[in-house]
Amino acid sequence: MSTPVGASFTFKVKHSAQGASGGSYYVRFDVQATLCPSHEFDVAFASIYPNDPDPSDLDAAKNAIVSGFRDALAAYGLGATIEVTNLTLHPVDFNPVKYGYWACYHLSQRLAEAGVSKE
Repeated sequence: MSTPVGASFTFKVKHSAQGASGGSYYVRFDVQATLCPSHEFDVAFASIYPNDPDPSDLDAAKNAIVSGFRDALAAYGLGATIEVTNLTLHPVDFNPVKYGYWACYHLSQRLAEAGVSKE
């Protein structure tokens, strides 16, 4: 399949797990992505909950999500313009690594479902 530059994807990411000794996490955000050539990459964040999250948690979640998307797109030789909405940061069950993992996983799944070939 040819590279689907201009193709759009919308999906929701929502995962949670309960574990002992800090292993619990809650991840939730919605994504609107439009594929671009590999040199174009931008991620914007809107509607963050709660309205006053811990600034370091917010930065960690944003950085992890951006990294996850970048990893997913690099495998396909693509870029994207992405808007993340409804980003939810749980005040107790917060693990930024999981935000990146699930961002990469779900975007990779959408690309594979669309028949996009890896480089």
